[in-house]
Amino acid sequence: MITRILSVTIVAAVLSAAPASVADQEKISPDQTACPITGKGINKDIYVDHDGNRIYLCCPGCKERTTADADKIISRLQAQGIKLAKTTAKQTLCPVMGGDINKELYSDHEGNRIYFCCAMCKPIFDKEPVKYIEAMEAKNIELAKAEKKE
Repeated sequence: MITRILSVTIVAAVLSAAPASVADQEKISPDQTACPITGKGINKDIYVDHDGNRIYLCCPGCKERTTADADKIISRLQAQGIKLAKTTAKQTLCPVMGGDINKELYSDHEGNRIYFCCAMCKPIFDKEPVKYIEAMEAKNIELAKAEKKE
């Protein structure tokens, strides 16, 4: 009887220690608490925003290195199961070629206005607008609203 109780207790302990499903892990993943450069505690007033993710830091001295290695740092933090805060940013770069936008060059698509760097990008975008819009949304780029035509 004691052996049976002990066995049930061990099985229960093992099951409770078993890893959660992927969906459960996403819900319980910790927010960022340590600076990716120094490992010290973060200051939520000091951060670098990159591709729709906010990377918190411990001090202003970590900004330059974080900015230079942001893609690697984000990948490393996400591989550790750390959920980064999401940010939105206004469109500043062309979704086709990546140059600075010119607000005189744009396409309107389903109520959104997308800006381009040059006249060559508009027809490329117009062939596959959803592809470019989805890429912008994945980076949490806030799309401008198209002006209503009267």
